[in-house]
Amino acid sequence: MNSSYTMEDHENSTVRDDSLLETIEENGEGASTTEDDTSSVANNVILAINYKASCLGLAHFNCSEGTLYVVEDMSANAALVEKYHTNWNIIETLIFQIKPTIVLLPARIEESIEEILKAKTDEGFRVEIRPSNEFSHTAAINRILSLKLGHVQDDLAMQFATPDDNVDDMALPAGARLASKAAFLDLSSRINLEKEISIGCAGAVISFSQKLMALEDGLVNHNDAPLRINEIETFKMNEIMFVNSDTICSLQIFEDESHPNFHMHGSANRHKEGLSLFGILNSTVTPFGHQLLKSWFLRPSLSLPVITERHNAVALFVRQDNLHITYALKSSLKKIKNIPRLLTNLNMGKATLGDWKAILDFAFGCLKIRAAISEIVDAQNIKVVYEILSTFDQIALKEVCELISNVIDFDMSRIDNRVVVKPTVDQELDELKRKFDGIEDLLSEVARRIAIDLPQIYSDRINAIYFPQLGYLILVALDEATGDPCCIGEDWDYQFRSDTYAYFKSPEVRELDQTFGDMYGMICDREIEIVHALQVDILKYSELLITCCKWTAELDCLLSFAEAAQLYHYSRPVMTADNSIKIKKGRHPLYELSVPSFVDNDTYLHGGNTEDDDDIIMEESDGDEERGPSALLLTGANYSGKSVYLKQVALITYMSHIGSFVPAEFAKIGITDKILTRVMTRETVSKEQSAFMVDLQQVCLALQLCTNRSLFIIDEFGKGTESTDGAGLFGGLLEYLLSPEFQRPKVLASTHYHELFENDMLHELQGLKFMHMQVLIDDDVPEIEDKITYLYRLLPGRSTSSFGICCAALNGVPEDITARAEELSKILAKGEDLVTVCSRMTDEEVKSLEHAELVARRFLKEEFVVDFSSSSQKKLTVRAKLKSILYRN
Repeated sequence: MNSSYTMEDHENSTVRDDSLLETIEENGEGASTTEDDTSSVANNVILAINYKASCLGLAHFNCSEGTLYVVEDMSANAALVEKYHTNWNIIETLIFQIKPTIVLLPARIEESIEEILKAKTDEGFRVEIRPSNEFSHTAAINRILSLKLGHVQDDLAMQFATPDDNVDDMALPAGARLASKAAFLDLSSRINLEKEISIGCAGAVISFSQKLMALEDGLVNHNDAPLRINEIETFKMNEIMFVNSDTICSLQIFEDESHPNFHMHGSANRHKEGLSLFGILNSTVTPFGHQLLKSWFLRPSLSLPVITERHNAVALFVRQDNLHITYALKSSLKKIKNIPRLLTNLNMGKATLGDWKAILDFAFGCLKIRAAISEIVDAQNIKVVYEILSTFDQIALKEVCELISNVIDFDMSRIDNRVVVKPTVDQELDELKRKFDGIEDLLSEVARRIAIDLPQIYSDRINAIYFPQLGYLILVALDEATGDPCCIGEDWDYQFRSDTYAYFKSPEVRELDQTFGDMYGMICDREIEIVHALQVDILKYSELLITCCKWTAELDCLLSFAEAAQLYHYSRPVMTADNSIKIKKGRHPLYELSVPSFVDNDTYLHGGNTEDDDDIIMEESDGDEERGPSALLLTGANYSGKSVYLKQVALITYMSHIGSFVPAEFAKIGITDKILTRVMTRETVSKEQSAFMVDLQQVCLALQLCTNRSLFIIDEFGKGTESTDGAGLFGGLLEYLLSPEFQRPKVLASTHYHELFENDMLHELQGLKFMHMQVLIDDDVPEIEDKITYLYRLLPGRSTSSFGICCAALNGVPEDITARAEELSKILAKGEDLVTVCSRMTDEEVKSLEHAELVARRFLKEEFVVDFSSSSQKKLTVRAKLKSILYRN
């Protein structure tokens, strides 16, 4: 007779029958739900847009971070609102910066707006038309007040009634009325509740988010969906630098590469960052840090205090005496996960073992971060250091660690594939487990007693077994010949069978059912109660954990900037309110990584109007500085570095506004409200527009938006049409930008229209300085491609040629083509008529024509007198005469 065994023994036997086991829903460790799940509601970014009474309003909710952003209504500036209405490039830019997955529109919005947005759904979002009453201002305030914000505690003083319950406020308990008023005042301090359009959009976002969560959780009433918003913030557009998708693409700030696995193409969050500014500056190790850094890139700050705080922190972390602490911080940050998502899972009762482990690691990592940052040298007045030291409550974080580590047995949880409670936590649970651990001996004894009453031959084919929920059973092997149980005792009740065993209930196992019951189920139920109590205790620290997550994300971003500054030898820019850009020995952050050596160059620009722009210089003086030019116009050979220089200045300006150090020996950057570009033409078959039309639209948008604090990059504008028209458009654009009536932005431009410089057409423009990229020309070399040597050095003055033929030869264009091009170029340089010259014949052609004329004259002079009486004679005579005409010397 075999000794009796439990369910686990039976599962591992050679006669395993898994179909008999009922699945118990347990939380296995698996992967933590902090990782992105593209099918989850928590990965959505929901944006609501409404345009009403010449007022534009927006609100968006980032589900993963739990923050609701309300954009200020754009009704104060009527002219700007009109631009939003007539030119939806601004809305396109906002969508590009926010990166929504769902865009909500009211049913009554103008059809033109709906059509434009639906036409852009290939950018990764879908458009949902919602009832207009969801955008109601009053309903929106009620929805916001009914929410449980992350910073609101669960005590009585902070509880309030839900407005949707239609309960008279005066009938509420005093504590609830007080809490409702307190919530309203707190909300008023965070956002302007008088902005009806944007607040209405916020209400629509909340309503739609609740419906999504209710659909995911299978709830009938969407108001029951446990939507949790950690923060409500105002999205202030006047504190964000304007950079649209054209600028981002032209400056190569982001560059997605396809996943090397074909099956991953098109999957969300599966792309790989290519050679881009974000790629070289991003070394973040936390999910929130990655998101925050991307938001800094998409929305560079215009706040001088914010930028200065970031530069101060980066300067602190790159100090040699702090490097060891920087490395320790980076190591600790690797334990930081997406805590808002984890707390949401905890609140909804969906936390897995991996989530509990992630929360424990988070709390422990925060303790290590605080300990490390307390040792940093000269950290006075560094905001991120101050906030970490003041908000990372060591006692509370230790309590979180102890609560989790004292309750959850992670080793046993991995083995059992569910959350297991440690011994000594609960006396009742310990007693249940003690009994359950002895069940194997008990079943062995029961099987031995039953076998006594059966023939000896069957004793080794009978066992006692325990199944959760089914209880205790007698297991009897089937006869191989008949397929029937080999033996059946008295008072045995048949239960079910598998391919190899039959299962019965006997009086002995019924007694076990009554005495011990479903022990495994009782153990699981008790552990669920204990884990629930732990969950309630941990949620009390939600505000602390979310605050820690916020500052660890910012710390991660700043450490990423510090690592890049140290690795690529960047320097701290000097930020100023002056409307100028001064750079010494600036470098292109991407191009310098792609070449063996990089030639640095200086820049000095000053925006805005002035009465005297005659004395403009490129150098920075120690005393009173003379005013720099408002515009630099670059000329030079193809492939001489003009475009690289233009982008380099724009990138240095951009990097300084996101808080990064810059690739330059010295940089003094004035606050720049917009970076506008006409550099790259992005053509697509989805737009019925020519490349030149796209260029014109880029310039038109820039002219509408640019101010005296904008930086406008223009690279070879006008090249898409006839040369004289293109030159005229480019010259007119420069004249308009530098006219006293215009705001005169800072302009960097390049061109190959050398005819603009003839007759001093541009020399009269104040604030314009001519520069060129230096090259060396050697006319004595025999090969065209050897004539030019690129020095990539920016010098005052202008170039007289683009040396396009030399560039063609360098790139492998056949010699016959380049030789002919050189010949035609020289003819044009002499001022000769190209049509007349091209119609001239070569010497060989002249000789051939003269010979043809001579043959024709011989033919006309010849008299053909032939004797037609003889046919053969006729042929010989004609042939001889023709031969004489054609071949006579």
